[in-house]
Parts: sequence; C-alpha cells; structure tokens
Amino acid sequence: MSDQQGRPGQGDSLVWSVVATLVAGPAVWGAIGYGVDKLAGTDRVFLGIGVIVGFVTSLYLVYVKYGRG
Repeated sequence: MSDQQGRPGQGDSLVWSVVATLVAGPAVWGAIGYGVDKLAGTDRVFLGIGVIVGFVTSLYLVYVKYGRG
C-alpha cells in the first residue's frame, strides 16, 4: 500500500482536480477564441476552435499528470 492510499479525502481531491482541469481548459481557450472572434469580426469560428483545443489540451494534461502509472 502506498503512502497516498488511505488518506481521508485524497480520492475526492483527485477527482475534483481532474474535473477542474477538464472544465478550465475549454473555458479558457474558448474565451480566447471568443476574443479573437470579436477582434476578427468572425462568427464563432475561433470560439469553436478554442473549445476543441482547450478540451484536447486538458485531456493531455490529465493523462500526463494522472494517467501515467
């Protein structure tokens, strides 16, 4: 048994950290895309691209931080 197992609340904080990473990435990159849309005068093109880039980046970060054994 490792040192991290058995601590109260350890599993909950890990789950919330993963959820926060998965929500924050698309939110931040979507906001950046929204700003680029406003500056460029386009209609939600960069917003969609930003959300997709943020989600893929978040998945990669979760895999690198928590997925490797």
